[in-house]
Amino acid sequence: MEFGATLNQRSKLIPYFTVLLAAMLTVSCVESRAQLSGLHITEVMPRNGAALFDEWGETPDWVEITNFSDSPINLRDHGLSNDPDQAFLYRFPHFTLEAGKRVIIFCSGRQSRRVTEIRNLDLVKPVVEGELLHLDAANPESFILHDNGHVQTWLDQSAATHHASQLNPVKAPVFLPIAPDQVPAVFFDGDDDFLELEEIRNARTILWVGSEHPFATDHSRVMFGHTFFIPMIRGANHFLLHPIHSAHLLRFGSLQNGRIIDAAIQPAPVSLSLLRFQTDQPRSINFIGSDRQIPDQNWHGWFSEVLLYDHILTQSERQQLEKYLIQRWGLPNRYLHAPFKIPNQAGTLFLSDPAGNRLDVFLITEAPRDVSLARDEISGLFGFSEASSPGIKNRGPFHKGRLDEVEVSIDAGHYPKPITVSLIHSDQRVEIRYTLDGSIPDSNAPIYHAPVTLDETSVLKARAFLEGYLASGTCSHTYLINFKSTIPVISLSGAQDDWYSDERGIYVRGSQGGVNLPHIGANFWREWERSVDVEWIDPEGQRRFVQSVGAKIHGGWSRAAPQKSIALIARSRYGDNRFRGQFFEDRENTEFKQLLLRNTGNDWTSAMLRDVVSQSLMDGLDLNTQAYRPVQVLLNGDYLGLFHLRERANEHFIRDNSGIPSDNIDLVDNTFESLAGDHLNLYFFSRWLLDAETESDGFVEDLEGYIELDNFMDYVISQICLDNQDWPHNNVRLWKERAPEGKWRWLPYDLDATFDPLKVTVSNNTLGRLLGQDTKLTSRVLAAINNNSILKERFIKRFQHHLNTTFTAENILEHLNALADEVRQEMIRQTERWGGIQLGDHVTPVNLDEWASNVDHMRLFAFQRPTYVWQHLAETYALQPPLSLAINLPPEEKGHLLINGFKVNHPVGRRWMAKFFRELDLEITAVAEPGFQFRGWAELNDASESIVVQPSSTRSLTPVFEQIENALPLNLEPFAIASSDYKFDAWPSSMTPGKRPVSMAFLASSSKDPELTIESLSPWGGNYNSLKRSRIMGLGEGGVAFHNTGEPHAGGKGGYAAGAVLALNTQGAQRLFAQWTSGQLTGFDQTYAIRMQYRIGESGSFSSVLNQHGQPLEFVSDSSIVSRALIMGPVELPARLVGQPYIELRWKYYALETGREDGR
Repeated sequence: MEFGATLNQRSKLIPYFTVLLAAMLTVSCVESRAQLSGLHITEVMPRNGAALFDEWGETPDWVEITNFSDSPINLRDHGLSNDPDQAFLYRFPHFTLEAGKRVIIFCSGRQSRRVTEIRNLDLVKPVVEGELLHLDAANPESFILHDNGHVQTWLDQSAATHHASQLNPVKAPVFLPIAPDQVPAVFFDGDDDFLELEEIRNARTILWVGSEHPFATDHSRVMFGHTFFIPMIRGANHFLLHPIHSAHLLRFGSLQNGRIIDAAIQPAPVSLSLLRFQTDQPRSINFIGSDRQIPDQNWHGWFSEVLLYDHILTQSERQQLEKYLIQRWGLPNRYLHAPFKIPNQAGTLFLSDPAGNRLDVFLITEAPRDVSLARDEISGLFGFSEASSPGIKNRGPFHKGRLDEVEVSIDAGHYPKPITVSLIHSDQRVEIRYTLDGSIPDSNAPIYHAPVTLDETSVLKARAFLEGYLASGTCSHTYLINFKSTIPVISLSGAQDDWYSDERGIYVRGSQGGVNLPHIGANFWREWERSVDVEWIDPEGQRRFVQSVGAKIHGGWSRAAPQKSIALIARSRYGDNRFRGQFFEDRENTEFKQLLLRNTGNDWTSAMLRDVVSQSLMDGLDLNTQAYRPVQVLLNGDYLGLFHLRERANEHFIRDNSGIPSDNIDLVDNTFESLAGDHLNLYFFSRWLLDAETESDGFVEDLEGYIELDNFMDYVISQICLDNQDWPHNNVRLWKERAPEGKWRWLPYDLDATFDPLKVTVSNNTLGRLLGQDTKLTSRVLAAINNNSILKERFIKRFQHHLNTTFTAENILEHLNALADEVRQEMIRQTERWGGIQLGDHVTPVNLDEWASNVDHMRLFAFQRPTYVWQHLAETYALQPPLSLAINLPPEEKGHLLINGFKVNHPVGRRWMAKFFRELDLEITAVAEPGFQFRGWAELNDASESIVVQPSSTRSLTPVFEQIENALPLNLEPFAIASSDYKFDAWPSSMTPGKRPVSMAFLASSSKDPELTIESLSPWGGNYNSLKRSRIMGLGEGGVAFHNTGEPHAGGKGGYAAGAVLALNTQGAQRLFAQWTSGQLTGFDQTYAIRMQYRIGESGSFSSVLNQHGQPLEFVSDSSIVSRALIMGPVELPARLVGQPYIELRWKYYALETGREDGR
């Protein structure tokens, strides 16, 4: 037998103590500028937020090394390290650094010694006929510039002279070399930059060198476009081509840096690359970087070279041009990476020659994000530089240090009356400037002279300034003046223009928004993201959290509501790349990539509860539901409204709740658009489903290889019971881990169209509607289940269970009332702020009574809906009306029931009235809790734990549990399963009588035929080599055998064999698994079994370990077979056994029939 546990892997901390005596950062270098020679570290970025990207679009910290000599230096075997005792933590590859040149080393923690091939921008382009366009950023004479330095015209170098121009300097791209190698390129900002050229009507081959900006949003940002036509369409998730609308390009294959790629699932490169596209359908192009001038479909990134041709290139032509472009631009692009990271604190970097001699020592100190520590190459002084310059000469100004933050005399939080706040700084020389409008104070903000009196809710921000020093960080404090709330308050603050200006405000319609709903083209439809400070103030009035993050408007048509949903995104370019805190009281997770302030979507004009009530009902099912907490939200001190703080239903939410890395998740919507990862596996599943023989023997197993069936069934049942009217044609997402064993799971979200939102009827046959939409994948999966008799019965039983438990009127009302009561008082503020707003045909409630009326309609739905769903289920599957069965449930501390494998959870000591279809037998199992044992069924005079009941023949059931006293004197030392797996795989017959395996004991009973319910067991005291009477026999590598006869073990030291018990300490484990082999050595007429059981602690009754079907896991002998062996498991043990100092696992050897005198 084997037992395993999954553990949290923890790094070992090795304590150490170092002393670093260093002068201030402003002390001059050992060498002056005139003395600098050889290799030196010239710039270090210890906190890279967005200053420089590596070839994967990531932002590791970096180091710049410069060759100040007059000759090239081969860096081979030179060392770079942050450890004085290990000079060669990073050893340079063969790489020649030319005189006066610089090289960047990313300190990413990964080892990379491969560098970009030498670029040869002087290469001559091969002559290929049919050239339509040639744009070359490496040719400085190909640009005509505006007065602001942006590109007015990019001159076409081909004979076709399709010059690309932008007469509006605001919308013109800019010539901006790509750092750190200063690769010539034209940069498009992704906002409104594009170039227009005379129409090209017959482009069939595109060769493009460039890269997409790592911060580009996923919004079909095209490289080439047209005023009316669509020459190439991007796919979702940054994919290069749309799998359907760009099929003409996909058909001929695409290349990246000379290698074949699937452009339908290949994201645009975030590092300089060559792409080639071809099609036999001529493309019309007259835009560079724009698709029909649609907002948010502008290219965001760099163009270095473009070639268009009027034909599909021959193999010879392709090879010539691709070789030319790859060699010219030194592709693929690579950088050096050191296997250590630079901590943003005091430390030292060491540069050494191959012999280990130090060439340079660079002292590191803590620096703000995107501020480098740089060497002034004229004065020789070190300083802070806000304008980092990787790959080029350092430029000033160089600051002496950074000022400490301003302190306040009164902490942020709630105050019942006006307050006066003083601003304090430790350095009397500084000038303190502050703001009250949410913006970050700059040199134009008001100067602080006297304490600031606040008589209304305000956000006070302050910074310190002093000539020659970096300004301090911003201290941000929200003061709630007479703003008491029973729920948390989230204060957002940022520049007013970022939210409300027509030019860049994300919360307003702006000048381009349509007049009619939902105001397409409005600012709030743009994919703009703005920096914002977030503060969390709890109901007690104390601030618990503050962080700078990104904010963007979220949602579909609900963006048109005056109160808009806001997505909050933690990114390293703002600060921490995770939200860290206990934001949701019912969730253990305390780290989040994104959070959502949701305006309740389409429920905003009604009860503002539909989605959260629906998801709370699904929370105990096999579904991933978004956490929820109601919050009041302020923006720059102004009340914005009541919001629902939620997790955002994307790959980061899945990662936060499953532990699967977000870059290893496929997330796809109902149109097969990939929101994360790719859609290929789902496409294959969809195609397989079309041709699958649903009644074949292997169909169930094949289907379960693609999808999580229990998840799918729970998802469909929930949507049907709640009558989601915006589904399944909309709001469908599926996800899986990108791994061979990964299976698709359906993800519920945006459930605002449940609970009869239009107040029309509660009797919709949602099941019938779902089965009628045969083109939708969700409908087709359910249809396939209905065509398989095994799965259909499984689905009906699961549906029946949820109608009896999850979706009873009583349970729905309990969830609804609890969530409504939580926000009732806060809705007064909400209706005062937003009451009476007309949005389409709907008007928001003007007061608390109107809101309560909307909630009452949800209650009506909850009361009436279950009856209709029972009726629809019976009609769809031709079943008779269900019959009622009264079950007297035991108090929860005694035990519980499994009906058809489902645990029934209801209040203690409750007479439970359930309904079941008479056509389906009920498999019912009684499970005793520790300290109790099951004695039987009162009505049936049956002591079997598991019974099969026909609803038509049974009207009531009462399981009987009784408390037991069991003081088994085992004295076992528990095995620490977190340290290693436990194995028991051999027991010699020569073992000393009474000897035990580690942490295990064999058991004996005084009962001749020990039954399952007998608990009076004691340790086995006999030998292991007897061949007569009742015995436990050592079988060597075969383990042990239990054999009972009509007589006890010789000498009375054993009695009758009754099994084995193992003690474990499960602290430190995350999950527990068990596997054991059981069998019979000979055939007997009497039936015996070995059942696996468990309990927590050393006393009380044992509960059965259940298999995947909800039945006890046991081996039962078979009189028709002479001998056999079965591997039982692996099975995952109940989660409550994890983290316990002592548990016991027992293999109970018991008689299924008693009273016989022969062997068994």
